[in-house]
Amino acid sequence: MILEESSNRSCSMTARPKDGTMKGVFIMGNEKYTQKVMEAFQEAQQTAALHYHQQITAVHLLLGLTKDPEGLLSTIFSECQTDIPMLQARLEQLLKQIPSVKGQSQLSMSTEMVRIIGKAQQRADGMHDEFISTEHLIEAIVEEGDAKIQEVCRQFGLTGDKIRRIIKENKKQSVTSDNPEGNYKALEKYGRDLTAAAR
Repeated sequence: MILEESSNRSCSMTARPKDGTMKGVFIMGNEKYTQKVMEAFQEAQQTAALHYHQQITAVHLLLGLTKDPEGLLSTIFSECQTDIPMLQARLEQLLKQIPSVKGQSQLSMSTEMVRIIGKAQQRADGMHDEFISTEHLIEAIVEEGDAKIQEVCRQFGLTGDKIRRIIKENKKQSVTSDNPEGNYKALEKYGRDLTAAAR
């Protein structure tokens, strides 16, 4: 399957080198992604292909992000009181509204997705993060997704203001590797150990 982009920016299928670019999914410019972001993109691509969709959209990506949230993304869903199974069911409903075109051999990336990835890169830069991580993507989806996806996000407690507050309160360090979830878990355990030792 060939993956193209629906804008003038270049997009290609590629193997993932160790610097965090994408494997089997689209890459744009010189962005670097964490492992969990790459997994979400791969899930989004597979979902679009299985449904015979012509484009990858925020619906596909958000569904991918809900599959196995870890680290700061898990904290965001928890503190926003997002019912993950119900959100997944609602996203599956939206998938059914997207036209299917059997026989097509190419996937493109929607203009909406171009905006989302661009916004995520801006957020990563603003936080002095070296990699685009899941918290950057979820905030970008909430703010740059189309009207339907924004409404669904609001229904499940996901808003830009809430997400930024949660990130500010819970993020302990910049994203300097492609596995920040592992660092996040280590810091959480360290914090629990200190608390237990103080008792």
